[in-house]
Amino acid sequence: MVAVSAMAAWSAEQQQIDKTASTLQLEPTPEEPLSYWLRSIRERDDQILLAIDAIRDLGPDAWPAVEELTRIVSEPFTPVRIGVDSDDVIAPKLSSIHLRAEAIDALTAIGEAAASSAGPLMQWALTVRVIPTSLDNVKNDELFVDLLTLDVLERMRVAGAVARFGPAAAPAIVALLESPDGEKRKLGVAILNDNALPIAANLLKSRTCGDRERGLAILADMWPVVAKDHLAELKASLICNAGQRIIEHADQR
Repeated sequence: MVAVSAMAAWSAEQQQIDKTASTLQLEPTPEEPLSYWLRSIRERDDQILLAIDAIRDLGPDAWPAVEELTRIVSEPFTPVRIGVDSDDVIAPKLSSIHLRAEAIDALTAIGEAAASSAGPLMQWALTVRVIPTSLDNVKNDELFVDLLTLDVLERMRVAGAVARFGPAAAPAIVALLESPDGEKRKLGVAILNDNALPIAANLLKSRTCGDRERGLAILADMWPVVAKDHLAELKASLICNAGQRIIEHADQR
């Protein structure tokens, strides 16, 4: 409940930001109607990237495209296996990542009306996209670096998109923050950015041990901007019921 209350405040703030941004958009004037571009996406024809680009330009008015764009993001994906996959196998996988990236950017432009895609986007962010099976030569090492940075970019892309979806996406974000899975929790923190701070603070002040543990974990997920000594002091000062100290996530920092 603490996290939900804090999320409500974040949602209201994000709504105001999106409202301000929408007033600055120019009215799009695509050469073809939305139905034309939707047909291109459904058929996966050679104009699909152009279609997604046109939909992105339409912004919130392209809300009927949410289902088709979400379907692109939700399609099964087989990770790139470095040291196993040939260049011919890797190429279509990279094209698939690029297509999803374009779809996510279009959903971001649509905004709150695309909130139903939050779950599939989060799932894509957490999907394994690269497996370093063999890093025994310079080519594979460099490929891994390139794909690693691409993987991080996709997570950041999803975080930026879901942050624009407003109150309807709040339950999905709360689920990430409450997850015992560190990767999911980190994604939730990335989506909220500094708005995760009041949630962590409220949880840390809770009388419930589990809440305090989650609050410390959320704050530890922000370790690049949280002083290490402060995390250590906080861990030492927080005592759960039965006198058991919290020794979770912060020990890893």
